[in-house]
Amino acid sequence: MDKGQEHIVESTCAPEDVTFLPEGTPPPPAYDYASWGYKDPFGLRGKNQSYLTRSLFLESNDCRRDVPPVYTMRESAAYSIKFGIWVPSARQIYLHSTSEYEAYRKLVGSKEQWDRLLMCDWFVNGFPEKGIGGLKEWREELRLKKLDTYEKMLAEAAMNGNTQAAKALFDNYRKNATVGRPPKTKEDMLKATEDETQKDVERVLKLVKKASS
Repeated sequence: MDKGQEHIVESTCAPEDVTFLPEGTPPPPAYDYASWGYKDPFGLRGKNQSYLTRSLFLESNDCRRDVPPVYTMRESAAYSIKFGIWVPSARQIYLHSTSEYEAYRKLVGSKEQWDRLLMCDWFVNGFPEKGIGGLKEWREELRLKKLDTYEKMLAEAAMNGNTQAAKALFDNYRKNATVGRPPKTKEDMLKATEDETQKDVERVLKLVKKASS
């Protein structure tokens, strides 16, 4: 079965994946990630009013607690056998957002809850042994997605003779490229991001010169 499709089944009580849907399983909902709404700023909380972290995601949900997952960290929706529900992809909600600020408002609503998730290694790095990426991987994909959009805008602006406005737009993107990085290994992550962003700038400026010539 193609795990890129919305037919992934995960058992919250066992580490292994179940690759076939149980008989009678309903089809996954048609999630509209592009129009995902904001969560309550109060955040997503459990019965004791504490913020949910591990329980939020199918891959980290503790089967000893009777708290159904809200999302999966996979690229597409997944099915929970224990709770008998489909859950949407947090990754897709993130990638369909314009910024991490918008993403956390859609995913949990609360900045404090988001900060707690940023302190969780499994959330930032995912579950490599299962081929499931975490926030670090989502950020890089969103960065490349934004870069692709800006490159196209730069090329169009350059061809129309408006290179200054296009460069200003990209400089603003570069300025905000490192906002929201997780607190873990700050110096290394910041340095890597700056190096990568500088390479992006140089590559796009070459594109501008080429388009202007």
